[in-house]
Amino acid sequence: MVPEVSNQGRLGKSAAFAVTHSVDSYWALNHIELLSGSVTEVTDCCTRNEVVTIDEIFDCIVRIGGIATSESYPKNVSGKCLSEAYKPSIMIYGHREVDHFDEKALAMAVATTPVVVLVDGSRPSFQEYSSGVYSDDKCTRTELDHTLLVVGYGTMDGKDYWICQNTWGKVLPMIPPTPLSFPPTYCTHCTSLLLPPQGMLGEYGGQ
Repeated sequence: MVPEVSNQGRLGKSAAFAVTHSVDSYWALNHIELLSGSVTEVTDCCTRNEVVTIDEIFDCIVRIGGIATSESYPKNVSGKCLSEAYKPSIMIYGHREVDHFDEKALAMAVATTPVVVLVDGSRPSFQEYSSGVYSDDKCTRTELDHTLLVVGYGTMDGKDYWICQNTWGKVLPMIPPTPLSFPPTYCTHCTSLLLPPQGMLGEYGGQ
């Protein structure tokens, strides 16, 4: 169960969207109900710092007791965190990290729940992506400036790829996947790979 693809527009960071959607999916898989968590709340309460890590966003969601639905939390132009005024509908109790550069561990994790990843989104080829399996040999392992949600994987013409949900109104197939799709040795291969809560996830090389 995966939320619809979003377009972040001018709202917040891609990380807020990817983490919120991962929490939505995890909740749906464990409660048979797909709710739309408020990206606005996650943006207001968890990503206002200039530099924030994916771990910190998950930790923040735990700290504020979960997130309200997008229908109940207001489109807050002030940017002030209003989590105390709105009852959370989607809760998590932690997160787990997949071993870096371990595609088998990532595949095992993705088979259980969508996984948040960081990629090099600076390449013009990435920003202009429109269809097909995406790959760029000039992608780096150090300039990880964009967040995606890996939602699956597949094979096309004998090449494996990851299927990732982007926040520009696109699904990307990357080798390793985005629907953008990426090859397994692509940018998502060199990321911080994070799942939602601990427990009920099985073994996949995480801690």
